[in-house]
Amino acid sequence: MDMATINASLDNIIGRVERAEALDRPANALANLVGKWLKPGPVKNLLSGTGTGHPAHPILILLPLGSWASAFFLDLAGGPDGGSATAARRLIILGNLTALPTALTGLSDWADTQGAERRVGFVHAALNITALGVFTASAAARATQARG
Repeated sequence: MDMATINASLDNIIGRVERAEALDRPANALANLVGKWLKPGPVKNLLSGTGTGHPAHPILILLPLGSWASAFFLDLAGGPDGGSATAARRLIILGNLTALPTALTGLSDWADTQGAERRVGFVHAALNITALGVFTASAAARATQARG
């Protein structure tokens, strides 16, 4: 499969999500909940990166994503000494811990969106919650394995 085909497929999927008005009800309900919890002010400004002049979420995603990708690489390329398994376990824990502040910054920005952008962000959040669940299960399995 060439890159043009992959790009066309991804554009098709994203377009479908953008047009999926069935997502509006749950997405709007969540956005309203976030709006009640996170009002304009210092906390929202901190989460949005207002003081730095740059959104915080795109920078923070490097922490969980980089940690999880590094752990994956160590699992693929690690040697038999066990050191890479320990490092991979620690990287997964780091990724899991940094996912929460990363998600909060994304949630702060997402709550201000509407329409297609809100729909895509809602699906993005659902996929990331799923990934966090998988990596949390991985961390738990690795902890059990390390003890046992």
